[in-house]
Amino acid sequence: MATPMIEQRIITLLHNNPTLVAAVGDHIYPVALRQGSPLPTLVYRRLSSDPEYTLAGRAGWRNATLQIACWAQEYAEARALAETIRQTLDAYSEPSPVGPLRFVSVADSADEYIAELDAFGCVVTLTIDYDDEAPIPQEPTP
Repeated sequence: MATPMIEQRIITLLHNNPTLVAAVGDHIYPVALRQGSPLPTLVYRRLSSDPEYTLAGRAGWRNATLQIACWAQEYAEARALAETIRQTLDAYSEPSPVGPLRFVSVADSADEYIAELDAFGCVVTLTIDYDDEAPIPQEPTP
């Protein structure tokens, strides 16, 4: 069984927040805000994902950086969505059978405006340490 992408794990956490679900529903998209997208909308993208190493080789965990842009017709609504994401994910950690999310930190990033869409965006940057390698099953002993 493959380990889910870190983006999928973060989006699942956001879908578990009733405030975000009430605001954006399932309007959470990868990479770009497209023309005609309903607002408010969340757009996520991976900036980097670097494996960690020890002297013995791969350590089995990664450090990933994701951005989530919160888009809305009003700046205050976009800012409120960004704050809800910060409250949901900042300092989050969990054990998991697919590998723990060791730690998530959230920082504010630059705000944006797209005139063609008349949309305000407030961006948060997530730094995530997580296990990316599931344990290898042991062969049964005879």
